[in-house]
Amino acid sequence: MLTPWPGNVSYECPSIHAYVSIPAGVGCKNHTPGFAAAAGTKEAHELCLAASKGMAVVGWNVLADDDFAAKVKRDFEDDKKARGQHVTLRPTDRTTGYC
Repeated sequence: MLTPWPGNVSYECPSIHAYVSIPAGVGCKNHTPGFAAAAGTKEAHELCLAASKGMAVVGWNVLADDDFAAKVKRDFEDDKKARGQHVTLRPTDRTTGYC
């Protein structure tokens, strides 16, 4: 089966691509020295820990709660049906770095 971006597992099964926002200066986008400096701060570290704990809880819920896992699968299948429709991309705050 061909997918919009071959190799993207999220088009084949439920998955998550989380964005973790860390405070960064204007123009400090991913893979820039400014973003690297922002990513090395204690605040960024704490935000990433909180985000990773949240993702772990979601993963655990999928594994431990059959009803939750079934809802995730249903939502995924509904989304799969809608993928042929126009997609509106969400704007992001250009002053915040994401990883």
